[in-house]
Amino acid sequence: MAATAPEATTAKRGWLDRWWLLFANLLVANAVSLHVGPGGLRTPSPAVNLWITALVLLAPLLRWSLRRFHWPGMLVVTKVLIMTMCLLVTAVAACLLGTLLGIAVLFALATLAWIPARPSFWLVCLAGVITVLFVDALRPSPHPTRLARMFSTVRAFACLPAYGLLAAVLVHVPINTRAWVGGADSMFSPVARIDDGTQSYVAVCSDPMAFTRPVLRILVTTPLVPGVLGWWREIGSLYNVGTADMHLDGDELCIDYPAPRRSSDSSQPLQRRIRIR
Repeated sequence: MAATAPEATTAKRGWLDRWWLLFANLLVANAVSLHVGPGGLRTPSPAVNLWITALVLLAPLLRWSLRRFHWPGMLVVTKVLIMTMCLLVTAVAACLLGTLLGIAVLFALATLAWIPARPSFWLVCLAGVITVLFVDALRPSPHPTRLARMFSTVRAFACLPAYGLLAAVLVHVPINTRAWVGGADSMFSPVARIDDGTQSYVAVCSDPMAFTRPVLRILVTTPLVPGVLGWWREIGSLYNVGTADMHLDGDELCIDYPAPRRSSDSSQPLQRRIRIR
């Protein structure tokens, strides 16, 4: 009986790792779908979004650190203090290691992005990987099967987008620390908004780096839980633009924005119309 206990523990850890990898890739798919797909879930607070993503992606490392500092008979207060310290140490270590090691992952993802294909193609590939991960997570036993090699290969590739998103989230810490506490997010700053019944149209300035050209992303959101959770999707974007005015004209959303500097007549504003119904 004593020999079966480690096997049961290993099986449980493998089961948890498979489900974590599935949820991590669901987070990636949600983030990608916000811009190139049918939309995704997002809370109004950037801080909440970042904390949820970070906690899910750091869960295996946090679980590993908690196992290293767990002793039987420990007081509840001691357990809470150790758990808090593990969380802080894990976050700091992950920020340092993730920033260094994550560069390689982001470079690999950027290399894949240069392959000639529509952005939605990668979302379809990610959906296929998630389907395989779901089937793999439902397996009652981690023992090898005839498809074990295929599942192992898919899990290896599935780590790439998961750790790529983790690296992006951790790199975002020094870029805009206020987003983690106060919810101020320079990558998602609303510059114009129109509320139209059950939907809201928002133009957000997406300029994560000081040396990049500002991009306005035109989003539409449908609140699922008012003030807490909504379904967001992108319906357009304007490059090299930092400000805009929006108004509704029948079934079209009109975006008035200043002409880029390279235009000969920069005094006259330009307009883009997006059919919304």
